Amino acid sequence: MAKIKLMTPVVAVADNMKDAKAIKADGLVEGKIRLGLLDNTKPNAGLLLNRVAELLKAKGIVNSSIAFDKHDRPKNPASSPASDAALAQLSTDCDFVLAALGN
Repeated sequence: MAKIKLMTPVVAVADNMKDAKAIKADGLVEGKIRLGLLDNTKPNAGLLLNRVAELLKAKGIVNSSIAFDKHDRPKNPASSPASDAALAQLSTDCDFVLAALGN
């Protein structure tokens, strides 16, 4: 069985790690992962996320995916947080979430 590598682009410094939690990958089972996609509405972010989801499904790593964007945010969706409803559904219906920046 292939191993899944989890990576984060966040630099671990005291300022952004105060409330951080470790990612527990041991509960993720290849082929059964429910993937969440969060598009910040920047150009090409949705295209990138959807392509990654397609590739992960084709490789048999991901079973299903659900996508959200932030177009419902009133001002500048790219810099606004996702809605509480979107975050709640991602946290209950997904095993892993990818968020993308585009440009």
